[in-house]
Amino acid sequence: MEAELAAELDQVIQRLKDQHENGVPIEFRLLAETTIEPALNEIAERIRANGYECTVEADTAAGAEAGQSVCLVLDRRYTAGSHPLCFRLIPGESLVRMEKPAVGDAVTTDHVPFGQLTRDSVQRVAIDFLEHVV
Repeated sequence: MEAELAAELDQVIQRLKDQHENGVPIEFRLLAETTIEPALNEIAERIRANGYECTVEADTAAGAEAGQSVCLVLDRRYTAGSHPLCFRLIPGESLVRMEKPAVGDAVTTDHVPFGQLTRDSVQRVAIDFLEHVV
């Protein structure tokens, strides 16, 4: 390797050593376990208690490179083709994406800071989603 390139690579390696690990995936997993999943599960349980299918599907074990998500999936007999409500952490992002169906096959995406996701705000979004798809 050329001396100049080797020197530049050494600088990059030094910067890597000075970098801190990205804690956002861990923060999302904790937010999912303590806020998002319990809020959505409460809604899903009430829907199931009335005889309809409703599940909360969480994939938070994956690392930062794969992305993480928690989704509310309503009975497909009544919402055929509708995108579920999903809270996602996309690799490289530090905001939570809220994905919900729009008109036709379109999906609306809002970016929300971690601190704005409370149990009540998650349930408000879920109820708005249900009103839209039912």
